[in-house]
Amino acid sequence: MGQINPPPIPVPPPVPAKTVAQRMIDAAICAYAIVDQTYRPVSFFNDPVGWGNAPAVYTAGPDRIDAGLVGQTPDGWVIVSLRGTLSTFDSIRSLIAFFRDWLQDDETKQVPFSPAPGSDFGMVHKGFHAAITELWNGIGPDLAGRKWSELQGLCITGHSKGAGMSFLCAALAQACLPSAANGGPKSIQVHAFAAPLAGNQDFVDAYSRAGLETNTMRYQREDDLVPFLPAYDSFDILKEWHRGSSWELDFVLELLELTYGGYALAGSLAYYPDHQSGQPWPQPLTGDPGQQAAQTAILEAILRGAKGKIEDAHSAINSYWPSVFGQALPPGAAPPLTAAVSASLALHAQVLAAGD
Repeated sequence: MGQINPPPIPVPPPVPAKTVAQRMIDAAICAYAIVDQTYRPVSFFNDPVGWGNAPAVYTAGPDRIDAGLVGQTPDGWVIVSLRGTLSTFDSIRSLIAFFRDWLQDDETKQVPFSPAPGSDFGMVHKGFHAAITELWNGIGPDLAGRKWSELQGLCITGHSKGAGMSFLCAALAQACLPSAANGGPKSIQVHAFAAPLAGNQDFVDAYSRAGLETNTMRYQREDDLVPFLPAYDSFDILKEWHRGSSWELDFVLELLELTYGGYALAGSLAYYPDHQSGQPWPQPLTGDPGQQAAQTAILEAILRGAKGKIEDAHSAINSYWPSVFGQALPPGAAPPLTAAVSASLALHAQVLAAGD
């Protein structure tokens, strides 16, 4: 058996977060540093979030596959960061594994969602519903015990699967916590990076009626496939997919054709085009122009068989962080940062294999 508690991997000094989005992508990546029931912070991502004290860790599901952090910042925000899939998305194989997970137990099949007794929030992703329902057993009481009258509000974030769960977590918080007038959060914000879709149009309508839509942002990178899935009615990518560009992408399509559709988009879009060398970092496109640009780009990438771009685009560290910060990672930073997060994921599996 190897060393269960290895020393941390040295990483470069952090880059200060100047916007909420920058702070939230750092927080989303922090959740990947959960090992078993312990948080092993990577300072480059941890420090700019501004956790006052070490965030609490909550885990659930088989092998604690579902996990999240809850922490409070000195400037009065409670942050919930939900961990994404246990993968660094550094190859097309990891994307294939991601979608294979969806096929197990028909996870993309939609199930009814009732954040509070008697409430009807439409139909949602079965896998995300099961994950957040279990996690809420720990996260919910934690949030209920906060002194919201003394705080700014609640921010919920996540990358990939964690982003998909963030919409459901917001609905639970809105339904289960007191209103602002009765001492609850003054604001509930969602910052979802690389988010798969969470529910159908009835869910999105209920989400909007609850007042959550206006404070929900979806951040999406050019050529990231995951935000188009499960298939949604206004743009069913499975019907637009060009076959024959590469066997790997054809195999991904074969897997996806076994999943369920009928989903709808929630929140507002911030779409980040690729950065061109020597040019200023592009500002995000929003609304219909952003959605159209995202759709055009992913279909062109599939047509070209650009599996390398598609697999790289989903990375929280190497794709989303630079776009949201509007700058490249510091020189030489990508390998140690990726290694530090990967080490946490590997250590998580090692601890579980060793037994509790």
